[in-house]
Amino acid sequence: IEEAMNDRAVPPLQTVTIRGTRTIQDDVPYCLASPHGTDDEPIWITGQEAVDQLETWKKYGCLEPSAATRAAAVVQQPSVNVTNKIFCLLGVTSEMGPAYQLLKLPGATVIGVARSGTRLQHLRDFVEKESPKSTTLQIPVEGADLLKDLVAIANWILDISSQSNDQLVVCPLTYMDGEAFVRVTVAMDAIV
Repeated sequence: IEEAMNDRAVPPLQTVTIRGTRTIQDDVPYCLASPHGTDDEPIWITGQEAVDQLETWKKYGCLEPSAATRAAAVVQQPSVNVTNKIFCLLGVTSEMGPAYQLLKLPGATVIGVARSGTRLQHLRDFVEKESPKSTTLQIPVEGADLLKDLVAIANWILDISSQSNDQLVVCPLTYMDGEAFVRVTVAMDAIV
């Protein structure tokens, strides 16, 4: 893997940049999805209500105490600030991933890796219709497969992040069934 990762002769991935088009407020509060909502109709909670929910999850045992403490400190902040960061989502279309929420935040920059298909197209459409003007999504033009394009993906991430002084935040999110999950986990680990 180390030898492959150092191969700069791999053809580069081409990038498409999608920008949001909506004009919205700049201050977006930190919030949690209440367990009383649904995927189709989420209920967002903020402030003390969010802190209370975190405490309930901690007491119930479904949230580690240290995670509850950190999350409580975050939700008590006045607003979300994602400037000066590049969020690199390996598996940008993963259902449990943060892509859609990040892409609602003013100033968010997301670079994403996913195979081409309807889920990636849906994400592109979402950014064009629902994201703020200051929000950006960059993806490989034809999509990319972590199992087939590992070195090209790693080089693509390095190329994008080297063009900025922003902090790179890499989130390995891809899941696959069976033995493919072991292989994709190794691929994401190599990139990280």
